[in-house]
Amino acid sequence: MRSPSQMKIIQLELTNACEKACSNCTRLVGHVRNPWFMTKEQFERAVKSMDGWDAPGRVLGAMGGNPVLHPLFAELAHMFAALWGRKTPPRGRGPIKDFGAYVNTRLGDTSSGRGLWSSMGPRFYHHLETIQDVFSYWVINDHENAGLHQGLLIERAEFNELNGQSDDQWLENRDKCWVQMDWSASINPRGAYFCEVAAAIDDLFFEGKSAWPVEAGWWKRTPADFESQLHLCDHCALAQRGPSAVSHDEVDIVGRTSLPLIQAVGSKAKVEIYDPQNIPEQQENGREYRIDWYMRDPAAGELLRRVGPSNRDTFARSTTAVMVSVGYGPELEFTLPHNLGLVDHVVVVTTPEDVVTQAVCSQYPTVTVIASERCYANQCAFNKGALMNDALMGAQQLWKLDWVIFTDADVLLHPRLPSLMNGWTLNPGVLYYTKRKDILREDVAAWRAGEFVRFAPPSGHNHEASGYFQLFNRLAQATRDRWPAPLSEMFPSAGGVDWHWQAQWPVAKKIYLPEIEVTHLVHSATFGQRWNGPPQGPDQNSWRQMGTIVGTRDGKAAIGIFDREMRDSFEGCEVRIINMKNEAMHAMDWPAGGKFPAEVVSYNPKTNSLIFLGRDTGAPDLYVAYREKS
Repeated sequence: MRSPSQMKIIQLELTNACEKACSNCTRLVGHVRNPWFMTKEQFERAVKSMDGWDAPGRVLGAMGGNPVLHPLFAELAHMFAALWGRKTPPRGRGPIKDFGAYVNTRLGDTSSGRGLWSSMGPRFYHHLETIQDVFSYWVINDHENAGLHQGLLIERAEFNELNGQSDDQWLENRDKCWVQMDWSASINPRGAYFCEVAAAIDDLFFEGKSAWPVEAGWWKRTPADFESQLHLCDHCALAQRGPSAVSHDEVDIVGRTSLPLIQAVGSKAKVEIYDPQNIPEQQENGREYRIDWYMRDPAAGELLRRVGPSNRDTFARSTTAVMVSVGYGPELEFTLPHNLGLVDHVVVVTTPEDVVTQAVCSQYPTVTVIASERCYANQCAFNKGALMNDALMGAQQLWKLDWVIFTDADVLLHPRLPSLMNGWTLNPGVLYYTKRKDILREDVAAWRAGEFVRFAPPSGHNHEASGYFQLFNRLAQATRDRWPAPLSEMFPSAGGVDWHWQAQWPVAKKIYLPEIEVTHLVHSATFGQRWNGPPQGPDQNSWRQMGTIVGTRDGKAAIGIFDREMRDSFEGCEVRIINMKNEAMHAMDWPAGGKFPAEVVSYNPKTNSLIFLGRDTGAPDLYVAYREKS
């Protein structure tokens, strides 16, 4: 045996709950009736007790059961990242074509010093962003493969008697047990253990009576200090040459003398009584002492897939396209028939007065139409944020939102979109975007037929995560706390709310997808001209987008103006400055000559953020709205 101080892996057991009951599980989850969940205080104490053990190549693992079933998994994972190890490399943010192959690339990645042992399931998808961010080392097994699990609940005396083995041989095998030599010591809510299987046996059958206190340096114990826990090995036959079963058969091979222990805890697991005469030779484990021997095809000697090709736990549940159409009925007539076949749901939000849009949508029973009266909410020329929030709340009442695409009524989605959504794994914490190409309306029919068309200039000019295509998941940490109305309603234009929405994600979690570029029906309006909505709103003195204040290399700030018609006529207007980071607002008069003094706004190139009224905004730009004074 070896001291935990010599191990490369030690486990923190978050829970003994699991959605599976795999054959001969070393965590004994098939016999658990009332699972426990480690508290935040227990988890923090467990992590801190390992201080001094970390070294290159070592991993402190989060294990179960299935740890992602813990109701506080995300909170514990981020606590783990703050207390232990190093930053996880930014992997798994682009689309993953073969998740099973990707999982194999994470097996053995010790870079962060944090590992995850999981059987996947629906909650794995729910926490996939956190898993990618926190854990570099993954031991993921969906148990859909033909992996063999060796029977363990066979008592020492019974095993020796049935196999004609001496007790000395049992002890010799025990002292070189592959679990203790190749795998890990463990901490569960009962305490600390020299072996993870001993921890499970003591917890389930003996109420943790042999646990060591979880205290600093407990892991320095040597085999000479194991006496108080070695009796637990008398209930485990994993160190012996014994029988195995395919993991997904969900049957435990147990000894007759182990039955009273199993019955006492109210186990409902399927069991098969161990009889060496009825165990075919090919079921026995001809073990070699190496990690992952049990994941090899006994016939071919090849490593089995940990995640089966039929596993869809990480695939999209549904895709919903959401768009505003106020005065865009003619464009929608071109785009809607095409887009309907590329997503699961289409939601169009418009105003009660826009009968053209409503008439177009009425031709397609599967389109959900939301008629919102909040187009001009908060005295805005065009409150796209309010419209989109109403669309999302309406959609949530009809089905559970998963992946959502914010797009425009004049945009044709790419025909390859379904193959991406249905066949690849996307990271729920990422905002995906693409570029767009402009096309003339008279070329749409040829484009649909796959014929060559000449795209209108400036084709593909926009490579930002703009509102014409923003693909995101309802679960994203960047915005999950903003629901059920996640978009800001402070911006009086489409451009402002689109930009603010993408600004919620960190730069590293905005990923460009060139394979699914969208096609935009070109119009005659100049860039940004239609962002302020319909030409005639109910209040002609409503707030409108003026532009944005951005920093310059010389440390000054300059304003870029979008409303060309008002470029020279802002005198006498009041302006509203909105921080794109936290939405704080400040009202002031338009400065003389259109120049903001340095004491009002300046730029710090070191932090790439604007300083507004002496405070760092945390953002490289400020949004400016205006209206004439009453």
